[in-house]
Amino acid sequence: MNIKISNKSLLENEKITKLIIFALLFVVYMLPSGLLTNYFKINIAIDKLLFSSIMIILYIVNKIKTRKISIPQVIFIITVLFFTILNKNINYLLFLTILFLEDIIEYKDNIIQVLKKSDVLWLCLGFTIFYSIFYKLIGIVRVDRFAFSAIGEINQSGLAIFCLSLLLMVKNKKIGIAVMLAGLLTISRSYFIAVAIYAISKLHITEKIIDKIKNIKYCNYFVLTIISCVLLIFIGLFFIYENSIGNVYWGDDVENRLVNLLDYSNLFRFLTNIVLIMIFINKPFKLLTGLSNVEYTNMGKECYNLLNINYKYLNPHNLFFSHLRIYGIFVILETFYISRILQKIVNKYNLLIYIAIVLYSILLGAGLYSYWLYLSCFTLMIVNKCNEKGGTV
Repeated sequence: MNIKISNKSLLENEKITKLIIFALLFVVYMLPSGLLTNYFKINIAIDKLLFSSIMIILYIVNKIKTRKISIPQVIFIITVLFFTILNKNINYLLFLTILFLEDIIEYKDNIIQVLKKSDVLWLCLGFTIFYSIFYKLIGIVRVDRFAFSAIGEINQSGLAIFCLSLLLMVKNKKIGIAVMLAGLLTISRSYFIAVAIYAISKLHITEKIIDKIKNIKYCNYFVLTIISCVLLIFIGLFFIYENSIGNVYWGDDVENRLVNLLDYSNLFRFLTNIVLIMIFINKPFKLLTGLSNVEYTNMGKECYNLLNINYKYLNPHNLFFSHLRIYGIFVILETFYISRILQKIVNKYNLLIYIAIVLYSILLGAGLYSYWLYLSCFTLMIVNKCNEKGGTV
């Protein structure tokens, strides 16, 4: 249901499409956000602020130009404004980028054609090589990791490299595969899982099985999020028990991390979800406002004491729990709307790549928000377009 008849959309203009793609690739692969955060100690998320500002301005201009907006978008905007005013937090406004993405995917063929023709992807590869070397030389990253994108954080760098490799395969499959293999130098378990899923997707038997799938509704993002949250709770309880009987390894060497899942890193990764739930059970009103860093720290310490575990500050490594902590129950609408968008993109041709990206959100809290959501969706569009025509991705 629409409120007004549409005029010509801004998104029909190829120059606007190129601007969107360049803005996305710039903040992921070129803007030195890792350097700004870790070396210059700039705590403002310049990358997210820059990208969101451009997308929101384009969204508003496009709505003025077309004079068309759907009822779900109106409801989303009203809800965003309600939480912004209630909590006096303008960060809620950044979620308006989700609405622009919904408009963009109606013109996904334009996005795909621009990505196929764009030489900016080669520039992204050059910057990735540069940052992998530069960040090591200036010592702002861990000594046991060897591949980075501009963002610097190892797991998000892994996601960026994984997506870049898939986008480059459209241009040159050998180079795309080489980039994907080079990404293994992130020594990220999530990256290893993503590459393994890609390899499995290329097996003939896998293609035959997926080809027989007629309905993928159970891979709906909202459903996967709920199921994964329940599983993460049980995993967290399992780690608490294993730690209580002395089965958790407290070393920090890379070799052990690759073979032993019962390490302290995973303990805190899964424990933080349990702690967050404990906090909201004790302070249910905070579901409306989310938790500030101070509140999360102070209440978290109390929960750690109850569990008899030494406190370590760590944000949830799960997108739903992470945003639940910051934005409260607004995360439910966010997850539902992202699911609504992904339903228009995901099909049997990109299903396993979608699963690989969703696992980043489930296990690391990366992949399906802000510019990562755009990157993930554009990658899924490319993979789908190529695979449905028997392409090379």
